[in-house]
Amino acid sequence: MKRLFRYFDAVELERASGGTIAGRGLVARLKGDPEEARGSLPHQLGELALPLYVFTGWLEEAAPGDVLCRGADRYRVLRAEPLAAGGQEVCLRALLERLETEGTDGSV
Repeated sequence: MKRLFRYFDAVELERASGGTIAGRGLVARLKGDPEEARGSLPHQLGELALPLYVFTGWLEEAAPGDVLCRGADRYRVLRAEPLAAGGQEVCLRALLERLETEGTDGSV
């Protein structure tokens, strides 16, 4: 299924345990009720700032705590799971929290 995403943005996953993995896919803002997108969201990793993002694409694996990099943008992986169709794994979908980098205010 790697070929399915060959024209998508290149991403790099920095493993919390060390090392990196290359992949391709899309990062999009998680849509929902604008009222819910204010403030923060409790999570097992701590208090999360909203909005959240979703990665859909090809990566061999991802786990909570890993950091997904797309260009200068960095996102912490909160949850990752493979998506399957017809019993075959098609892609990986991951819930992300955008990490603030020096010189940015986090706005998109």
